[in-house]
Amino acid sequence: MARIRTLPKAVEEIKAKDPGTCINYGRLRRWVKSGKINSFDGGKCRMVDLDEVERLASGGGAYENS
Repeated sequence: MARIRTLPKAVEEIKAKDPGTCINYGRLRRWVKSGKINSFDGGKCRMVDLDEVERLASGGGAYENS
């Protein structure tokens, strides 16, 4: 089952696992806007699959340094 989260909740969960992470709301939002992470409209805000975010952050996927 996919772990679907809003952008702020995704950042919150990532920071809970790794308090020293460099991933913040702005970076996650840029990844979504650039198409590095798939997202969909959840009504009032964008939603992402937390597993996909973690895969990208760990070096998987089409990540390019930016």
